[in-house]
Amino acid sequence: MNETSDNSALSMATTNLPSVVGPRLRPSTSCRTAINYYLEASLSPNTLRAYKSDLRMFIGWGAAIPSCPDELASYLAEQASWLSPYTLTRRLSAIRRAHKSMGLPDPSNHAMVRGVVKGIWRRHGKAQRQARPLLLNELHQMLPAMLGRKGVRDRALTLIGFRAALRRSELCDLDVEDIAVSDEGVLLHVRHSKTDQQAKGRIIAVPFAKSGPCAVHALLAWLDASDVESGAVFQAVDRWGALNGRLSPQSIGTIICGYARAVGLDACGLSAHSLRAGFVTTAAKAGASIHAIQRQTGHQSIEMVYRYVRTGNPFAGNANEDIP
Repeated sequence: MNETSDNSALSMATTNLPSVVGPRLRPSTSCRTAINYYLEASLSPNTLRAYKSDLRMFIGWGAAIPSCPDELASYLAEQASWLSPYTLTRRLSAIRRAHKSMGLPDPSNHAMVRGVVKGIWRRHGKAQRQARPLLLNELHQMLPAMLGRKGVRDRALTLIGFRAALRRSELCDLDVEDIAVSDEGVLLHVRHSKTDQQAKGRIIAVPFAKSGPCAVHALLAWLDASDVESGAVFQAVDRWGALNGRLSPQSIGTIICGYARAVGLDACGLSAHSLRAGFVTTAAKAGASIHAIQRQTGHQSIEMVYRYVRTGNPFAGNANEDIP
């Protein structure tokens, strides 16, 4: 069939289309509920919580949805005296998304609002604080302080978190069913993450340690001591050693800082992200390739890995090495 006959057939097929389709239906209440359900699923739980909190703050200030450029600019200018530009930018994203999801004009796109945001960054912008990397030798110093059943858990938690370079949410979401043991170590199935909103998943290999404390042995020791056969690997442990449900991501930073202080290390700047940052920094210092590090961390861009590499050893690969 040539192009002319194709167009003719298409014309014939669509000639009576309006009479076939009939009147447009309005979404039912149950359909609207389903739409909202999937719209919420388009955001990560952490982002959704942050956006809801940001909108509550905006409305609590005296604003409303829909808002207008004057109101939004006034809010940003007033809050800039005590909120960081990073926080205000996130709040602006929440306000923008609220308007767009309701089919309302976006006041954040107004020239005045954009100008206020630009001015806030010029006046108050500064480098975002990053978690201090927890280096491997520091982690090893903390291990003797991990005692009892909780200590067995924390030994596995920190060593696996470090060696697999996991985010805190990935670490807490790990289930027993996500672990496969082999002759070389363990394979961890990370089902979803911050940069994998479609839950395609990825596999992370953690080999047996060549020397020193072993993350694989620590993980297997915890599974044996906890008698956990399915569900959450890392669970809360009460004062009597009883398991009390999946460990919350927010508690990991507290755990790390507590052990750091217990052994006399500087806990300033440490957080749950320090395990992941510490792996990248330690691997970079040891001479691991950028691509090998990226394969372990799952970073989408190589530039993000370089941020940690520069922290690891600023003199490595310096151009002055080639100048006599």
